[in-house]
Amino acid sequence: MSTEAIIQKLTTELENGIFTEPQVVYLLAALRKLMERDGLKEQYKNLTFHCDWALHHKFRGATAQDILREFDAAHLLLKDGSIDLHDLPRELERQVIGISAMRFFEAEMSEVLQHYGLPSVKGWAHFLYLYSRAIEDISLEVNDAVANHAEHISQVVVHVDTAPIKKGGHLLFRVTWRLHDRNGRTGSIFVINSYARNEE
Repeated sequence: MSTEAIIQKLTTELENGIFTEPQVVYLLAALRKLMERDGLKEQYKNLTFHCDWALHHKFRGATAQDILREFDAAHLLLKDGSIDLHDLPRELERQVIGISAMRFFEAEMSEVLQHYGLPSVKGWAHFLYLYSRAIEDISLEVNDAVANHAEHISQVVVHVDTAPIKKGGHLLFRVTWRLHDRNGRTGSIFVINSYARNEE
């Protein structure tokens, strides 16, 4: 399929709205194809990572290893409970929050959509909910064969929970990043979001 045809299909999808997990996966697969054709994958590593994550049953890619090292460094400092996330060194806190709240993902997706003249995602929080559902339980696994691999954790898995009570017409959902260490223990970092029911 030509670049023009992909862009035309994506324009239609985005203008009509993204309402299902399969639409999310299609959008990310198509964006990945465009970035690969145009040599943009290295420039947009976070978006590439999220595109790849949605297409695997487990993930051990290079960018996944970079992200796991950030979580590994945070886990080492957070595991005894003496400090919380906001007490981490400033740059590590920025990285961990940017990853777990998927802010880097949102920023790079916005840039790439603009690059191709595509409409922006309507209702980012709902899109994030659908994406989180699509990658739920697809583990990010440490690859010990990679230099400077994560030393303390073995994998990270995302889980999504929704609140039973809808506040003001909004659905609250929590995305939990569960860190599994090499001793069989787990820790977690979670982010709570909400979206309006009319976005479904």
